Amino acid sequence: MLTTLQTAYSDTRAADLAWALGREPLPALAVLDLDLAGARLQLRLLGASHQVLLEEERGTCSETVACIPGSSTPLPLGVSKRLGEWEYEFAARVETLSEGSFAGRAQELLALVADHPHGLAGTFPGSPHA
Repeated sequence: MLTTLQTAYSDTRAADLAWALGREPLPALAVLDLDLAGARLQLRLLGASHQVLLEEERGTCSETVACIPGSSTPLPLGVSKRLGEWEYEFAARVETLSEGSFAGRAQELLALVADHPHGLAGTFPGSPHA
């Protein structure tokens, strides 16, 4: 699902983002609720990034990648954790791209998600590559 976010764009760098597990839901600009094989998954677009909430009979889990006031946990290159009965893995890679390459990469990613029934992406008014 592709949506236009109803807020002004503000530039954010990867160094400004933090990663966290177990945070409460943050205010979202767009939400996609999914029911997948006995689990309820909620994808949430935040002002600078995302939050994923998982709920099933074994418990709940949340992943947040965003500008989090007071958080100093940077994006990890890779992390693997055991959360109860779940195995959790996360990896991040930061790339520095030219303006043209960035626009092309943004369009590739939006095209991958736009019509996917389990995908959520948003664009900002006036900033199609953000």
